[in-house]
Amino acid sequence: MATLHIEHAISDFETWSGAYSAAAPFREAAGVRAARVSQPEDDPCYVVVQLDFDVADKAKEFRSFLETNIWAVRENSPGLVGAPRTMILEPVIVSVRTAGYVAADRPRVRLPDEVVLSRDEVAIVLAALDVSKGLADHSGDHFSVGRSGS
Repeated sequence: MATLHIEHAISDFETWSGAYSAAAPFREAAGVRAARVSQPEDDPCYVVVQLDFDVADKAKEFRSFLETNIWAVRENSPGLVGAPRTMILEPVIVSVRTAGYVAADRPRVRLPDEVVLSRDEVAIVLAALDVSKGLADHSGDHFSVGRSGS
């Protein structure tokens, strides 16, 4: 898994989020598996976007697309102020706090309070969960994984 991490100033969130929403088909076509948009708690005119891809090459391709087709054309990037700062991130260690159980095909398994995974283990877990197809469901302190239609 690779994450395209993007940070930039914006004129206002409503304008920027409209443009972000309009670009959803581009993200889908590029193979984005998950997306997160965050803002600093003390700066409503700044956003951090994290887009997850299966491999770093796909993240790099999408960054190039954004640089040449979206950010370089003012009409395609309303709300953007200045040049975005980007980087491609790959997980090295992932620590997951668990507050309860994990259910895989419905049986319950008690986990320790913290699980630390290596990069390879993260890839295996993400592939098993197949988050992009909505097979994982999190509610409260439970995380369940099932097959489509189950």
